[in-house]
Amino acid sequence: MGFLNGKVALVTGAAEGVGVAFANAVAAEGAKVAICDIRENVADRAREIGNTHGVETRSFQADTGLPEDCWRVVDDTMEAFGRIDILINNAGTISMTSPTDPWEKSIEDYDLVMNVNNRAYYLFARAVFPIMKEQGGGDIVNIATDHIFTERNRPSGGGWVMDNYDSSKWGLNGFLLSWSKAGEPDNIRVNGICLGATDSHMLRSFTGEENLTPEVIAGWMKPTDVAQVVIDLMKDGRSGYNIPVWRADPVVLTPRTDDFSLKVGVMKSAFKA
Repeated sequence: MGFLNGKVALVTGAAEGVGVAFANAVAAEGAKVAICDIRENVADRAREIGNTHGVETRSFQADTGLPEDCWRVVDDTMEAFGRIDILINNAGTISMTSPTDPWEKSIEDYDLVMNVNNRAYYLFARAVFPIMKEQGGGDIVNIATDHIFTERNRPSGGGWVMDNYDSSKWGLNGFLLSWSKAGEPDNIRVNGICLGATDSHMLRSFTGEENLTPEVIAGWMKPTDVAQVVIDLMKDGRSGYNIPVWRADPVVLTPRTDDFSLKVGVMKSAFKA
């Protein structure tokens, strides 16, 4: 097994794409795994992960945009395993939005994107924080975006049709800075992954079938490589970092730094030309 023997990991949005890679990675290190997803195949995915790695798994079909589903997943995971050592907040969604959209569409898009990409991250962390405190520690990893900590010489943000998406991900920095300080006395580590273009169900859907050429897909990062960065991050033990994971660079854990603008990323990237 591995360094997570005896631990329990909860991964949201893990029926497809990058979430599956995260769940497989922690299972390969010996962790028991609970996964949730809005898709019906989440149970099949959990069985595959368990059979592949020989670990116990649980699955929950849940809409992370609903507070009652967030609490249910955490409560049922605790009932099944008695502890939660790792939370990977991965579930996400995206809509093409802009300030000129019709009013009704704007409200619907805002509620959808902010609830799944921001509020759900808060609710899951809020639910597991007391559990981790009582256990004496844990890891919370929020999957953010390179739109807030960008590749060199590239402006922040994702473009004029991504205002809700970018706002939801920028908001995770407030959680990162506060939670890492709050968790320090109890060995609760909180970090963000500022993820660039990675082959996933969401990115393929957003790109469109007509644009999915071999050249486009070859330019995306592989979910398994990204998942290894998360494993290395937990082994490293740092907290309060935005980790840049960009397709323009090697997909590896970046070194620690005491430079706040480089550690958090948003301070520096906000002023790039």
